Amino acid sequence: MSRDEFPLLDVPELVSCLQECDFSAATQDTIMKPTSMSIIRLYQQIIDLFANINTESYITQPNEDMTQTLDTSDTIPIVILNLTCHKFFKVIGISDFNMMDLCKPDFQRTRRILSAVVNYARFREERIFDCKEPIQEMSKASEVLESKFDAFNLLRQQNNEIRAEVGYFNPDGSATNEDNENINEEFNVEKLDSMSSDLAVQLKELTKQQEALRLAYGSYSVTKTELVNQLQNYSFQLVEVDSKRNKLIKISHTDVTELDKNIVDLNAKLENEKKKLKHLSDKETNLNATLQTLERVISELYDLTNVISSDLNTSYGKEISIINTKKILSEKKTTLENLLGTSISSQLKLANEQLSRQELLRSNLKNDMVQKADENEEQIKTLKETYSNEILTKMKETDNYITTVLFNKDIKSIELEADSKKQKFNDELDELEEEYILLVDHVKQYMSTILNNLD
Repeated sequence: MSRDEFPLLDVPELVSCLQECDFSAATQDTIMKPTSMSIIRLYQQIIDLFANINTESYITQPNEDMTQTLDTSDTIPIVILNLTCHKFFKVIGISDFNMMDLCKPDFQRTRRILSAVVNYARFREERIFDCKEPIQEMSKASEVLESKFDAFNLLRQQNNEIRAEVGYFNPDGSATNEDNENINEEFNVEKLDSMSSDLAVQLKELTKQQEALRLAYGSYSVTKTELVNQLQNYSFQLVEVDSKRNKLIKISHTDVTELDKNIVDLNAKLENEKKKLKHLSDKETNLNATLQTLERVISELYDLTNVISSDLNTSYGKEISIINTKKILSEKKTTLENLLGTSISSQLKLANEQLSRQELLRSNLKNDMVQKADENEEQIKTLKETYSNEILTKMKETDNYITTVLFNKDIKSIELEADSKKQKFNDELDELEEEYILLVDHVKQYMSTILNNLD
Protein backbone atom coordinates (compact mmCIF):
# COMPACT_ATOMS: atom_id res chain seq x y z
CA MET A 1 0.00 0.00 0.00
CA SER A 2 1.31 3.48 -0.97
CA ARG A 3 2.47 5.76 1.87
CA ASP A 4 2.37 8.93 -0.26
CA GLU A 5 0.09 11.77 0.73
CA PHE A 6 -1.15 12.22 -2.85
CA PRO A 7 -3.32 9.85 -4.94
CA LEU A 8 -1.75 7.68 -7.66
CA LEU A 9 -3.46 8.72 -10.90
CA ASP A 10 -3.92 6.69 -14.07
CA VAL A 11 -2.23 7.57 -17.36
CA PRO A 12 -5.15 9.32 -19.20
CA GLU A 13 -5.79 11.60 -16.23
CA LEU A 14 -2.08 12.41 -15.95
CA VAL A 15 -1.85 13.28 -19.66
CA SER A 16 -4.97 15.47 -19.48
CA CYS A 17 -3.83 17.42 -16.40
CA LEU A 18 -0.25 17.90 -17.61
CA GLN A 19 -1.36 19.10 -21.04
CA GLU A 20 -3.67 21.61 -19.35
CA CYS A 21 -0.49 23.02 -17.74
CA ASP A 22 1.05 23.43 -21.26
CA PHE A 23 3.50 20.56 -20.89
CA SER A 24 3.78 19.55 -24.54
CA ALA A 25 6.12 16.65 -23.74
CA ALA A 26 3.44 14.92 -21.62
CA THR A 27 1.98 12.17 -23.83
CA GLN A 28 0.82 8.63 -23.19
CA ASP A 29 3.88 7.18 -24.91
CA THR A 30 6.17 9.38 -22.80
CA ILE A 31 4.57 8.12 -19.56
CA MET A 32 3.90 4.48 -20.46
CA LYS A 33 7.20 3.95 -22.32
CA PRO A 34 9.50 6.60 -20.84
CA THR A 35 12.88 7.29 -22.38
CA SER A 36 15.70 9.40 -20.99
CA MET A 37 15.36 12.12 -23.65
CA SER A 38 11.56 12.50 -23.37
CA ILE A 39 11.55 12.45 -19.55
CA ILE A 40 14.35 15.02 -19.30
CA ARG A 41 12.46 17.31 -21.69
CA LEU A 42 9.27 16.91 -19.59
CA TYR A 43 11.11 17.56 -16.30
CA GLN A 44 12.74 20.66 -17.85
CA GLN A 45 9.30 22.06 -18.65
CA ILE A 46 8.04 21.27 -15.13
CA ILE A 47 11.05 22.95 -13.43
CA ASP A 48 10.80 25.92 -15.77
CA LEU A 49 7.11 26.51 -14.94
CA PHE A 50 6.93 25.77 -11.22
CA ALA A 51 10.48 26.62 -10.03
CA ASN A 52 11.12 29.39 -12.59
CA ILE A 53 14.52 27.87 -13.46
CA ASN A 54 15.40 27.65 -17.15
CA THR A 55 17.54 24.51 -17.50
CA GLU A 56 17.58 24.46 -21.29
CA SER A 57 20.42 27.00 -21.36
CA TYR A 58 22.94 24.65 -19.80
CA ILE A 59 21.57 21.20 -20.73
CA THR A 60 22.03 19.86 -24.25
CA GLN A 61 19.79 17.25 -25.74
CA PRO A 62 20.78 13.89 -24.20
CA ASN A 63 21.29 10.66 -26.05
CA GLU A 64 18.67 7.92 -26.06
CA ASP A 65 20.81 5.66 -23.88
CA MET A 66 22.21 7.63 -20.94
CA THR A 67 24.03 4.57 -19.68
CA GLN A 68 26.66 5.06 -22.36
CA THR A 69 29.92 6.75 -21.52
CA LEU A 70 29.53 10.54 -21.21
CA ASP A 71 32.14 13.19 -21.06
CA THR A 72 32.28 15.92 -18.43
CA SER A 73 30.47 18.50 -20.57
CA ASP A 74 27.45 16.17 -20.83
CA THR A 75 27.52 14.83 -17.26
CA ILE A 76 27.67 18.08 -15.26
CA PRO A 77 24.43 19.57 -16.70
CA ILE A 78 22.61 16.29 -15.99
CA VAL A 79 23.89 16.35 -12.41
CA ILE A 80 22.71 19.96 -12.06
CA LEU A 81 19.28 18.98 -13.40
CA ASN A 82 19.19 16.02 -10.99
CA LEU A 83 19.94 18.29 -8.02
CA THR A 84 17.33 20.81 -9.15
CA CYS A 85 14.68 18.11 -9.67
CA HIS A 86 15.58 16.46 -6.35
CA LYS A 87 15.01 19.72 -4.43
CA PHE A 88 11.77 20.50 -6.24
CA PHE A 89 10.30 16.99 -6.02
CA LYS A 90 11.24 16.74 -2.35
CA VAL A 91 9.10 19.83 -1.72
CA ILE A 92 6.07 18.27 -3.45
CA GLY A 93 6.35 14.88 -1.70
CA ILE A 94 8.94 12.80 -3.62
CA SER A 95 11.95 12.40 -1.35
CA ASP A 96 13.65 9.50 -3.20
CA PHE A 97 14.27 11.14 -6.61
CA ASN A 98 17.65 10.04 -8.01
CA MET A 99 19.76 9.94 -11.16
CA MET A 100 18.11 6.72 -12.38
CA ASP A 101 14.81 8.59 -12.81
CA LEU A 102 16.59 10.68 -15.47
CA CYS A 103 18.96 8.18 -17.06
CA LYS A 104 16.82 5.04 -16.99
CA PRO A 105 13.22 5.96 -16.12
CA ASP A 106 10.65 3.35 -15.04
CA PHE A 107 6.90 3.49 -15.73
CA GLN A 108 5.75 3.05 -12.11
CA ARG A 109 8.17 5.63 -10.68
CA THR A 110 7.43 8.07 -13.53
CA ARG A 111 3.71 7.66 -12.89
CA ARG A 112 4.24 8.29 -9.17
CA ILE A 113 6.38 11.40 -9.76
CA LEU A 114 3.95 12.87 -12.28
CA SER A 115 1.03 12.15 -9.90
CA ALA A 116 2.84 14.27 -7.30
CA VAL A 117 3.32 17.02 -9.91
CA VAL A 118 -0.40 17.00 -10.78
CA ASN A 119 -1.30 17.07 -7.09
CA TYR A 120 1.02 20.08 -6.58
CA ALA A 121 -0.44 21.82 -9.64
CA ARG A 122 -3.97 21.40 -8.28
CA PHE A 123 -2.90 22.65 -4.86
CA ARG A 124 -1.12 25.62 -6.47
CA GLU A 125 -4.19 26.44 -8.52
CA GLU A 126 -6.40 26.34 -5.42
CA ARG A 127 -4.05 28.52 -3.35
CA ILE A 128 -2.99 31.02 -6.02
CA PHE A 129 -6.09 33.14 -5.32
CA ASP A 130 -5.19 33.40 -1.63
CA CYS A 131 -1.78 34.87 -2.56
CA LYS A 132 -3.12 37.23 -5.19
CA GLU A 133 -3.11 40.31 -2.98
CA PRO A 134 0.42 39.74 -1.52
CA ILE A 135 1.70 39.08 -5.04
CA GLN A 136 0.22 42.36 -6.22
CA GLU A 137 1.86 44.19 -3.28
CA MET A 138 5.22 42.57 -4.03
CA SER A 139 4.83 43.46 -7.69
CA LYS A 140 4.20 47.08 -6.77
CA ALA A 141 7.23 47.04 -4.47
CA SER A 142 9.35 45.52 -7.25
CA GLU A 143 8.19 48.24 -9.63
CA VAL A 144 9.12 50.91 -7.07
CA LEU A 145 12.54 49.29 -6.59
CA GLU A 146 13.09 49.15 -10.34
CA SER A 147 12.16 52.81 -10.68
CA LYS A 148 14.64 53.65 -7.90
CA PHE A 149 17.38 51.71 -9.67
CA ASP A 150 16.52 53.46 -12.93
CA ALA A 151 16.77 56.82 -11.16
CA PHE A 152 20.11 55.73 -9.66
CA ASN A 153 21.43 54.73 -13.09
CA LEU A 154 20.22 58.05 -14.52
CA LEU A 155 21.97 59.99 -11.73
CA ARG A 156 25.17 58.01 -12.25
CA GLN A 157 25.04 58.73 -15.98
CA GLN A 158 24.47 62.44 -15.32
CA ASN A 159 27.30 62.39 -12.80
CA ASN A 160 29.65 60.92 -15.35
CA GLU A 161 28.64 63.54 -17.91
CA ILE A 162 29.11 66.42 -15.43
CA ARG A 163 32.45 65.03 -14.31
CA ALA A 164 33.59 64.78 -17.87
CA GLU A 165 32.64 68.43 -18.48
CA VAL A 166 33.83 70.03 -15.16
CA GLY A 167 36.97 67.99 -14.49
CA TYR A 168 40.48 69.60 -13.95
CA PHE A 169 42.67 70.02 -17.05
CA ASN A 170 46.40 70.10 -17.68
CA PRO A 171 48.08 73.25 -19.02
CA ASP A 172 47.80 71.76 -22.47
CA GLY A 173 44.01 71.57 -21.96
CA SER A 174 43.67 68.09 -20.45
CA ALA A 175 43.12 67.21 -16.81
CA THR A 176 45.80 65.40 -14.88
CA ASN A 177 45.19 61.79 -13.97
CA GLU A 178 45.86 62.40 -10.25
CA ASP A 179 43.39 65.29 -10.08
CA ASN A 180 40.75 63.31 -11.96
CA GLU A 181 41.22 60.38 -9.61
CA ASN A 182 40.87 62.63 -6.53
CA ILE A 183 37.80 64.31 -7.92
CA ASN A 184 36.21 61.00 -8.94
CA GLU A 185 37.01 59.41 -5.58
CA GLU A 186 35.54 62.33 -3.59
CA PHE A 187 32.53 62.51 -5.84
CA ASN A 188 31.93 58.73 -5.77
CA VAL A 189 32.24 58.54 -1.97
CA GLU A 190 29.77 61.33 -1.43
CA LYS A 191 27.34 59.97 -3.97
CA LEU A 192 27.68 56.42 -2.68
CA ASP A 193 27.10 57.56 0.90
CA SER A 194 24.01 59.50 -0.06
CA MET A 195 22.73 56.65 -2.23
CA SER A 196 23.52 54.15 0.51
CA SER A 197 21.55 56.16 3.04
CA ASP A 198 18.70 56.54 0.57
CA LEU A 199 18.72 52.83 -0.20
CA ALA A 200 18.85 52.02 3.53
CA VAL A 201 15.81 54.23 4.11
CA GLN A 202 14.01 52.61 1.18
CA LEU A 203 15.03 49.15 2.44
CA LYS A 204 13.60 49.96 5.86
CA GLU A 205 10.40 51.17 4.23
CA LEU A 206 10.22 48.00 2.15
CA THR A 207 10.88 45.88 5.25
CA LYS A 208 8.08 47.68 7.08
CA GLN A 209 5.81 47.19 4.10
CA GLN A 210 6.78 43.50 3.95
CA GLU A 211 6.04 43.06 7.67
CA ALA A 212 2.75 44.91 7.27
CA LEU A 213 1.92 42.72 4.29
CA ARG A 214 2.79 39.59 6.30
CA LEU A 215 0.59 40.68 9.20
CA ALA A 216 -2.17 41.70 6.82
CA TYR A 217 -1.93 38.34 5.08
CA GLY A 218 -2.07 36.52 8.44
CA SER A 219 -5.16 38.47 9.51
CA TYR A 220 -6.58 37.93 6.04
CA SER A 221 -6.08 34.14 6.37
CA VAL A 222 -7.74 34.11 9.81
CA THR A 223 -10.60 36.27 8.58
CA LYS A 224 -10.99 34.09 5.52
CA THR A 225 -11.14 30.93 7.66
CA GLU A 226 -13.75 32.50 9.92
CA LEU A 227 -15.75 33.69 6.94
CA VAL A 228 -15.60 30.23 5.34
CA ASN A 229 -16.81 28.63 8.58
CA GLN A 230 -19.57 31.23 8.86
CA LEU A 231 -20.47 30.61 5.22
CA GLN A 232 -20.72 26.87 5.88
CA ASN A 233 -22.90 27.47 8.95
CA TYR A 234 -25.05 29.89 7.00
CA SER A 235 -25.36 27.39 4.15
CA PHE A 236 -26.51 24.68 6.58
CA GLN A 237 -28.94 27.12 8.18
CA LEU A 238 -30.14 28.12 4.73
CA VAL A 239 -30.81 24.48 3.84
CA GLU A 240 -32.75 23.99 7.08
CA VAL A 241 -34.70 27.20 6.53
CA ASP A 242 -35.50 26.16 2.94
CA SER A 243 -36.73 22.79 4.20
CA LYS A 244 -38.91 24.44 6.84
CA ARG A 245 -40.16 26.94 4.26
CA ASN A 246 -41.13 24.15 1.86
CA LYS A 247 -42.95 22.36 4.69
CA LEU A 248 -44.78 25.56 5.63
CA ILE A 249 -45.67 26.20 1.98
CA LYS A 250 -46.98 22.66 1.66
CA ILE A 251 -49.00 23.07 4.86
CA SER A 252 -50.31 26.47 3.75
CA HIS A 253 -51.47 24.99 0.43
CA THR A 254 -53.34 22.18 2.18
CA ASP A 255 -57.15 22.30 1.86
CA VAL A 256 -58.63 23.07 5.30
CA THR A 257 -61.92 21.27 4.63
CA GLU A 258 -60.12 18.19 3.42
CA LEU A 259 -57.80 18.36 6.43
CA ASP A 260 -60.80 18.63 8.80
CA LYS A 261 -62.44 15.73 7.01
CA ASN A 262 -59.31 13.63 7.38
CA ILE A 263 -59.12 14.54 11.09
CA VAL A 264 -62.76 13.52 11.58
CA ASP A 265 -62.16 10.23 9.72
CA LEU A 266 -59.07 9.53 11.77
CA ASN A 267 -60.95 10.28 15.01
CA ALA A 268 -63.74 7.94 13.91
CA LYS A 269 -61.23 5.22 13.11
CA LEU A 270 -59.58 5.82 16.48
CA GLU A 271 -62.93 5.41 18.27
CA ASN A 272 -63.67 2.22 16.34
CA GLU A 273 -60.27 0.83 17.20
CA LYS A 274 -60.84 1.73 20.86
CA LYS A 275 -64.21 -0.07 20.80
CA LYS A 276 -62.62 -3.10 19.18
CA LEU A 277 -59.88 -3.04 21.78
CA LYS A 278 -62.44 -2.84 24.60
CA HIS A 279 -64.49 -5.67 23.04
CA LEU A 280 -61.38 -7.81 22.72
CA SER A 281 -60.43 -7.01 26.32
CA ASP A 282 -63.91 -8.10 27.50
CA LYS A 283 -63.65 -11.28 25.49
CA GLU A 284 -60.22 -11.92 26.91
CA THR A 285 -61.64 -11.45 30.42
CA ASN A 286 -64.49 -13.88 29.66
CA LEU A 287 -62.05 -16.37 28.22
CA ASN A 288 -59.88 -16.14 31.32
CA ALA A 289 -62.96 -16.69 33.50
CA THR A 290 -63.98 -19.68 31.36
CA LEU A 291 -60.50 -21.14 31.62
CA GLN A 292 -60.55 -20.69 35.39
CA THR A 293 -63.97 -22.42 35.53
CA LEU A 294 -62.65 -25.30 33.45
CA GLU A 295 -59.62 -25.62 35.70
CA ARG A 296 -61.88 -25.62 38.78
CA VAL A 297 -64.23 -28.24 37.27
CA ILE A 298 -61.26 -30.40 36.25
CA SER A 299 -59.86 -30.19 39.79
CA GLU A 300 -63.28 -31.15 41.19
CA LEU A 301 -63.45 -34.06 38.78
CA TYR A 302 -60.04 -35.19 39.94
CA ASP A 303 -61.20 -34.95 43.58
CA LEU A 304 -64.33 -36.92 42.76
CA THR A 305 -62.25 -39.53 41.00
CA ASN A 306 -60.06 -39.82 44.07
CA VAL A 307 -63.17 -40.23 46.28
CA ILE A 308 -64.57 -42.93 44.00
CA SER A 309 -61.22 -44.68 43.93
CA SER A 310 -61.11 -44.65 47.75
CA ASP A 311 -64.69 -46.07 47.83
CA LEU A 312 -63.71 -48.77 45.38
CA ASN A 313 -60.72 -49.62 47.52
CA THR A 314 -63.04 -49.89 50.52
CA SER A 315 -65.45 -52.14 48.58
CA TYR A 316 -62.55 -54.24 47.41
CA GLY A 317 -61.39 -54.61 50.99
CA LYS A 318 -64.87 -55.70 52.04
CA GLU A 319 -64.97 -58.19 49.17
CA ILE A 320 -61.66 -59.62 50.38
CA SER A 321 -63.10 -59.89 53.86
CA ILE A 322 -66.15 -61.68 52.39
CA ILE A 323 -63.91 -64.12 50.52
CA ASN A 324 -62.01 -64.77 53.73
CA THR A 325 -65.31 -65.29 55.56
CA LYS A 326 -66.44 -67.68 52.83
CA LYS A 327 -63.24 -69.62 53.24
CA ILE A 328 -63.72 -69.74 56.97
CA LEU A 329 -67.33 -70.91 56.46
CA SER A 330 -66.22 -73.61 54.08
CA GLU A 331 -63.71 -74.79 56.64
CA LYS A 332 -66.37 -74.71 59.33
CA LYS A 333 -68.73 -76.58 57.02
CA THR A 334 -66.11 -79.27 56.63
CA THR A 335 -65.67 -79.34 60.36
CA LEU A 336 -69.45 -79.60 60.82
CA GLU A 337 -69.67 -82.49 58.39
CA ASN A 338 -66.95 -84.24 60.32
CA LEU A 339 -68.66 -83.65 63.63
CA LEU A 340 -72.21 -84.52 62.49
CA GLY A 341 -72.16 -87.92 64.05
CA THR A 342 -71.15 -86.86 67.53
CA SER A 343 -73.10 -83.75 68.52
CA ILE A 344 -75.75 -83.00 65.88
CA SER A 345 -77.97 -80.95 68.11
CA SER A 346 -75.21 -78.81 69.53
CA GLN A 347 -73.61 -78.48 66.15
CA LEU A 348 -76.95 -77.61 64.55
CA LYS A 349 -77.56 -74.95 67.14
CA LEU A 350 -74.11 -73.55 66.65
CA ALA A 351 -74.59 -73.64 62.91
CA ASN A 352 -77.90 -71.80 63.20
CA GLU A 353 -76.25 -69.11 65.31
CA GLN A 354 -73.43 -68.74 62.87
CA LEU A 355 -75.92 -68.72 60.00
CA SER A 356 -77.93 -65.99 61.65
CA ARG A 357 -74.80 -63.97 62.20
CA GLN A 358 -73.74 -64.50 58.62
CA GLU A 359 -77.23 -63.63 57.41
CA LEU A 360 -77.14 -60.44 59.46
CA LEU A 361 -73.66 -59.67 58.13
CA ARG A 362 -74.82 -60.39 54.60
CA SER A 363 -77.89 -58.20 54.95
CA ASN A 364 -75.81 -55.38 56.42
CA LEU A 365 -73.24 -55.76 53.67
CA LYS A 366 -75.97 -55.85 51.03
CA ASN A 367 -77.59 -52.73 52.45
CA ASP A 368 -74.23 -50.95 52.52
CA MET A 369 -73.51 -51.98 48.95
CA VAL A 370 -76.95 -50.90 47.76
CA GLN A 371 -76.63 -47.60 49.59
CA LYS A 372 -73.16 -47.01 48.16
CA ALA A 373 -74.41 -47.93 44.69
CA ASP A 374 -77.31 -45.50 45.00
CA GLU A 375 -75.01 -42.76 46.18
CA ASN A 376 -72.57 -43.45 43.34
CA GLU A 377 -75.40 -43.45 40.81
CA GLU A 378 -76.72 -40.17 42.19
CA GLN A 379 -73.23 -38.59 42.08
CA ILE A 380 -72.67 -39.86 38.53
CA LYS A 381 -76.08 -38.58 37.49
CA THR A 382 -75.40 -35.20 39.09
CA LEU A 383 -72.00 -34.98 37.39
CA LYS A 384 -73.51 -35.90 34.04
CA GLU A 385 -76.24 -33.27 34.44
CA THR A 386 -73.67 -30.65 35.50
CA TYR A 387 -71.48 -31.62 32.61
CA SER A 388 -74.32 -31.58 30.06
CA ASN A 389 -75.99 -28.40 31.36
CA GLU A 390 -73.09 -26.18 32.40
CA ILE A 391 -69.72 -27.46 31.33
CA LEU A 392 -70.79 -28.67 27.91
CA THR A 393 -72.62 -25.39 27.22
CA LYS A 394 -69.64 -23.38 28.39
CA MET A 395 -67.33 -25.51 26.31
CA LYS A 396 -69.48 -25.04 23.23
CA GLU A 397 -69.56 -21.28 23.75
CA THR A 398 -65.82 -21.28 24.34
CA ASP A 399 -65.25 -23.41 21.24
CA ASN A 400 -67.35 -21.04 19.15
CA TYR A 401 -65.54 -18.00 20.54
CA ILE A 402 -62.14 -19.59 20.05
CA THR A 403 -62.85 -20.76 16.49
CA THR A 404 -64.31 -17.40 15.42
CA VAL A 405 -62.10 -14.89 17.26
CA LEU A 406 -59.01 -16.24 18.97
CA PHE A 407 -58.14 -19.35 17.01
CA ASN A 408 -54.38 -19.84 17.21
CA LYS A 409 -51.84 -22.42 18.16
CA ASP A 410 -52.07 -21.88 21.94
CA ILE A 411 -55.89 -22.16 21.96
CA LYS A 412 -55.70 -25.23 19.76
CA SER A 413 -53.29 -26.84 22.19
CA ILE A 414 -55.62 -25.97 25.12
CA GLU A 415 -58.56 -27.39 23.20
CA LEU A 416 -56.67 -30.59 22.44
CA GLU A 417 -55.65 -30.87 26.08
CA ALA A 418 -59.26 -30.27 27.22
CA ASP A 419 -60.53 -32.90 24.76
CA SER A 420 -57.91 -35.37 25.94
CA LYS A 421 -58.87 -34.72 29.59
CA LYS A 422 -62.55 -35.04 28.75
CA GLN A 423 -61.89 -38.29 26.89
CA LYS A 424 -59.80 -39.52 29.78
CA PHE A 425 -62.57 -38.59 32.21
CA ASN A 426 -65.15 -40.42 30.08
CA ASP A 427 -62.86 -43.45 29.89
CA GLU A 428 -62.34 -43.40 33.64
CA LEU A 429 -66.08 -43.00 34.15
CA ASP A 430 -66.78 -45.97 31.87
CA GLU A 431 -64.18 -48.05 33.69
CA LEU A 432 -65.73 -47.05 37.00
CA GLU A 433 -69.19 -48.08 35.81
CA GLU A 434 -67.82 -51.38 34.50
CA GLU A 435 -66.02 -52.05 37.76
CA TYR A 436 -69.14 -51.14 39.66
CA ILE A 437 -71.24 -53.54 37.55
CA LEU A 438 -68.63 -56.28 37.99
CA LEU A 439 -68.62 -55.63 41.72
CA VAL A 440 -72.40 -55.88 41.90
CA ASP A 441 -72.34 -59.09 39.87
CA HIS A 442 -69.66 -60.54 42.12
CA VAL A 443 -71.66 -59.61 45.19
CA LYS A 444 -74.80 -61.10 43.73
CA GLN A 445 -73.00 -64.30 42.74
CA TYR A 446 -71.37 -64.50 46.14
CA MET A 447 -74.69 -64.02 47.94
CA SER A 448 -76.43 -66.55 45.73
CA THR A 449 -73.60 -68.98 46.35
CA ILE A 450 -73.85 -68.50 50.10
CA LEU A 451 -77.62 -68.97 49.98
CA ASN A 452 -77.27 -72.09 47.90
CA ASN A 453 -74.69 -73.48 50.29
CA LEU A 454 -76.87 -72.71 53.26
CA ASP A 455 -79.86 -74.35 51.64
